Amino acid sequence: MTEAKLDLIAKLLAKAESTTPEEAEALTEHAERLIVKYGIEQAQIDERRGRLGQTQEQIITERMLFRGVYAKDLREIGIGVASALGAVRPLLAEYPPIAGLLLVGHESDVRQAQTLTASLEVQAMVAMRGW
Repeated sequence: MTEAKLDLIAKLLAKAESTTPEEAEALTEHAERLIVKYGIEQAQIDERRGRLGQTQEQIITERMLFRGVYAKDLREIGIGVASALGAVRPLLAEYPPIAGLLLVGHESDVRQAQTLTASLEVQAMVAMRGW
């Protein structure tokens, strides 16, 4: 059953690569919803790509730096996001007075963790201003 789901996701992503930007966005979003719904990880998609002779996504390390009074608290948000995604490993780094976070995982997973963390950082700052 998982193989059929992987096939559907692969077809959606392949079609997204060869269509209009608007349709590509819709197809990619649909594929992402299926990935979340069925708990499919990038490793499963990459394993399938490898069997088919396609290129696999790279594992990368990205550094996020947080500054200011709430630097360590913002880093904790990043750790929470990475832990919730499950496919990204957070590693702590200290660069006083900067709190650092290293994210290790497949490129798309790390990018997703960065985006979600940055979004929550902005939301936290807006909420603090309002408070």
